[in-house]
Amino acid sequence: MKFWSSEHIFNHCWDRVTQAVWRKYPNDLNPNVKTMDVLERHVDEQGQLHTTRLVGTEGFLPSWVCNMIGVDNLCYAYEHSVVDPVKKTMTMTSRNVTLSGWADVDETVTYTQDQEVNK
Repeated sequence: MKFWSSEHIFNHCWDRVTQAVWRKYPNDLNPNVKTMDVLERHVDEQGQLHTTRLVGTEGFLPSWVCNMIGVDNLCYAYEHSVVDPVKKTMTMTSRNVTLSGWADVDETVTYTQDQEVNK
């Protein structure tokens, strides 16, 4: 079930935007992201880069909720990305791990080259 969708056009080239995505965590503007661990990375036969990461976020839930349901304050999400440098696409899918027994949250973000740039 899809609850929300949005689109934004960045005023930068695809290379710069996708490089910024890789560097977005950790940063001082979002101190809740505590860990970003690469679990697996490879380039397939089509030249696409596949990366699997585990993201640890603190403060996602109030501490009293964590205590009530018996989870740590550090929540984890599984993220898989595919970068195709030829087609200039980057797709990232994320799914919560820690609270998957309560609710599943799936997110897909796709970065593509703006067609106006190619004209």
